[in-house]
Amino acid sequence: MMVTSIGALVAGAGAGTARAEPTLEASAFVGAVSTTSAMAGTSEAGGRVAYVVFPALGHVSGGMLQLAFEGELAVGAPAASDGRMTYGTPAGYGVGSRGHLMLRLADLPVAPFVVAGGGDARAVTAYAGGGVEMRLASGWSVRSDARRALDGATELQLGVAMSR
Repeated sequence: MMVTSIGALVAGAGAGTARAEPTLEASAFVGAVSTTSAMAGTSEAGGRVAYVVFPALGHVSGGMLQLAFEGELAVGAPAASDGRMTYGTPAGYGVGSRGHLMLRLADLPVAPFVVAGGGDARAVTAYAGGGVEMRLASGWSVRSDARRALDGATELQLGVAMSR
């Protein structure tokens, strides 16, 4: 199963029916990051690839439990309240990557998931979080993520995806 994301906000992985064989999914996203430092926050856009290693761990509450490795590559734009650049480049933009494990309940109209991982999207740090993905008509879905990093940053993502 391949998931291709379309939309202005975040694209999700996992729309569609769970299968017994490993699958590869790709999507695009945008999001907002709030930090505890002097800056007000940043916005970001990027891509995400998920490899669903165990697509059928078992049935839980009517859904299929799945385990995936998910990687993200993001480009961030500054939104500092004091006008300082937030990524260390002259234009204030930066590229970062992160990866995490995702455990999700697929095949539900509203499918919950949890993630835990780390990366260097803002600074090298570990994070954990979760969210939900809601399937819509004709293979479309909406995914919402919330993550909290050890450095105090909170990240929110929201968007749409289309599965093929």
